[in-house]
Amino acid sequence: MPLPKTSKVFKSLSNNIHHPEKVTIQKNIFDTNSTTNERYGDYWKFSDLYNLFGRDIMGNPKLINETVQKIITNDVFISLPTQNKDKILRPNTFDEFYNNHIKLIYSDYSIKQKNKNEITDAKLSRFTCWKILNQYPKMIFSQLYFMHPNISEQELQKLATSFSRVYLRHYVSKAERILCGIAYKNNIDLCKFNHAITQLFFYNNDTDTLKSIHNIRLRDKDPIANYMGCYSLSAFNTGLSKSIQYFNATNQQMPIDKFLDQLLHELYYQRTNMYKKRGIYPEQDIKPISEQQIHAELKTKEKEFINKYAFEKIR
Repeated sequence: MPLPKTSKVFKSLSNNIHHPEKVTIQKNIFDTNSTTNERYGDYWKFSDLYNLFGRDIMGNPKLINETVQKIITNDVFISLPTQNKDKILRPNTFDEFYNNHIKLIYSDYSIKQKNKNEITDAKLSRFTCWKILNQYPKMIFSQLYFMHPNISEQELQKLATSFSRVYLRHYVSKAERILCGIAYKNNIDLCKFNHAITQLFFYNNDTDTLKSIHNIRLRDKDPIANYMGCYSLSAFNTGLSKSIQYFNATNQQMPIDKFLDQLLHELYYQRTNMYKKRGIYPEQDIKPISEQQIHAELKTKEKEFINKYAFEKIR
């Protein structure tokens, strides 16, 4: 199932959020003046997320508990500090922690084209929603939505564009390793091989030239892919992946000269296609900040999110 467009995701998640009100709780049943205001966390219904993201992401609608148990685990619980920055204490037991983040309910709802049936549904906390989506790198837009309450669609799109470099760089690295294996088996000089790919995709610009143009330290020996933006990474990954698919379709029997021609043709096509879609060429989509720095920033944001929202509970 293809991923829904980000505009649809933002609208659906925003329309289906549930904001519970503060609840007054009597601490001591013998003292009517002993009360406190308890603020419960926002939640989304499993059924709404299922209809948005589908079974591949949300799992079997008849096994909601089993799906959540895979990501809200005892390891997650014991990794939390005993108290967060807001002075909220961690629950005493894992069961209490787990039940703070999912509440099974029964309601009438439709799943895709199926008829309405009274079936098990669930309230899922912000933390649970994020944990489910965090398993899938391509769901970065939706992950960031849950991490940033009250964010605008425009701001969210900007964040997602920046942080998508993390998972795209991972895919490019995976494709590069496969290509290096093909080159090695066919006695191709890896340095010349990588240089030829870089020069074609970046229109005769080598790594040092690109770094100089974009004010990246030349003494930094990181590959240029670590500085590519999300659009150039996406185009580069598509070109590499399609070439590998063509090679595998021949049971890896394609003559190496033909494979190299196919690879260079595909990269050139992706380069020109990027300009048609985005109005820029790959050499214009180089960032001064490396992917490692972006990744570290994302990890910091995730840590701050966990420290706050793992301690919330839904009613």
